[in-house]
Amino acid sequence: MNAATIIDKRHINKTSTTFNFGVETVADKDDVQKIARGIIRNTTKLKWGKNDKMLICGGITEGITPYIIEHYINAEIINPTIQRGNGVTTLHPAFANAVGFYAIAKGAFR
Repeated sequence: MNAATIIDKRHINKTSTTFNFGVETVADKDDVQKIARGIIRNTTKLKWGKNDKMLICGGITEGITPYIIEHYINAEIINPTIQRGNGVTTLHPAFANAVGFYAIAKGAFR
């Protein structure tokens, strides 16, 4: 599981990290409240504030968001979008990283 701080389009190393746990490493994958507590505990150590904006993505986004919002009141779900033909398609939050990396690659190889 990852946590990153971005300010003015710049990654801030001292308040970003990769946690040593994730959904696939916990004993009870259905206990999203426990996973949320781990995220909150670790981001608090990074000095994240309760009023900071937090964007949530991944496969368990819908289940974990209510517990995250109890602490981080400005947390919200990332709903990635892609251009398809003449329209825009909104995807599940699980695809946010893939859509983001695709956008970076598209910009880098134009």
